[in-house]
Amino acid sequence: MPSEYREERLVRLLREQIHENIEGILESVIVTTDGLVVATYPGSTDDEAVQDDIGGSHWVAALAAEIIAQSRRAFGQLAQGQVSRILIDGESGRMIVVPAGDQAALAVMVNAQAKLGIAMFLIGRVAERIGELLD
Repeated sequence: MPSEYREERLVRLLREQIHENIEGILESVIVTTDGLVVATYPGSTDDEAVQDDIGGSHWVAALAAEIIAQSRRAFGQLAQGQVSRILIDGESGRMIVVPAGDQAALAVMVNAQAKLGIAMFLIGRVAERIGELLD
C-alpha cells in the first residue's frame, strides 16, 4: 500500500478535525508565510474554478499570509510576545488565523452562527499538529 503524501495527510486532518467537528466551518487553508497554499479543504480540482477563485482558498491564503506576517511584525515591535491567533469578525462570518509552526498558518472561514469558543480551541489544537507535521 503506498504511503500517504503530506498534502493528503493535511487535507484529511482539516476534514476530520475541523470540518467534521465544528459546525459552521466554510473553508480551511494551510498557507506558508510566503503565501503558498499547502493544503485546503474543501478544495477545487477544476482549473476554471481555481482561476475564478475570488472568495476561495487562494484569496484566503493570500490574506492569511499577509495578516500573520503583519501581526508578527507588530507584536514584535510592541514587545507583546508571539501571536497566538487572529480573529477578523465580519457581518456574515469570521476568519480565524492561527500560526502553524514558524513558517505556516491555518486560516479558517467560519459562518456567523458557529460557536466561536469551541472553534478557536479546536483550530488552535489542529494548528499545533500542522506545525509538527510541517517542521
